[in-house]
Amino acid sequence: MLGIKFRWASVFILFVCVVPLHAHNLTPSELTVGTDFLFLGFGHLWAGWDHLAFLAALLLRGGTLAQLVQIVTGFTLSHSITLALAATGRLVVVGSWIEPLIALTIVVVAFEALQPPKRPWMERDFRFEWALGFGLLHGMAFGGDLLQAGIPPSRMVPALLGFNVGLEGAQILLVLLALPVLLWLGEHSSRLRGQLVRLGSSALAILGSVWFLERVSGGVL
Repeated sequence: MLGIKFRWASVFILFVCVVPLHAHNLTPSELTVGTDFLFLGFGHLWAGWDHLAFLAALLLRGGTLAQLVQIVTGFTLSHSITLALAATGRLVVVGSWIEPLIALTIVVVAFEALQPPKRPWMERDFRFEWALGFGLLHGMAFGGDLLQAGIPPSRMVPALLGFNVGLEGAQILLVLLALPVLLWLGEHSSRLRGQLVRLGSSALAILGSVWFLERVSGGVL
């Protein structure tokens, strides 16, 4: 088990470090495009309240450093795949379907955190699987937004790299800012900890439900 956790941590670090290094093979004009979209991706995540809410629902219960890295890695890998496919037009994204489904991902993960274990298998932490599976939907939304920017094909590679690096940079910063609290939540099983998790999960489940109803009715935030 320890070997698996360290392997996921290594994959995460490798992904974050290697992708920016590839920018050294880009021309000056491509570097400019990549830098512009890096800042765009960074701001896009911080402005995307639904994506932040999903990440919060995943991490709210806290955990060890290895667990948190594993969860964030799953989200990173999965949304990077569909982001690239959607941004290049290889995957058709229908916003009227994707946006409500993204709201539902928040509800599902938050609701799961509220359920007390009733069976042995329920005691297992499925947050990595949630991140890996639902991250595909979030990546479609990211890619759809990037596709609407009307990027010329000759600039797609640096734009896609820059945008994705910006997203990951914002995500890492968010986790680092919350890391002390997340580690505390993972290490304690006190009544206060349980109350905080239930309160936060309930709020996120309600928020996701409101977004879902608004988006189904046509009022996408």
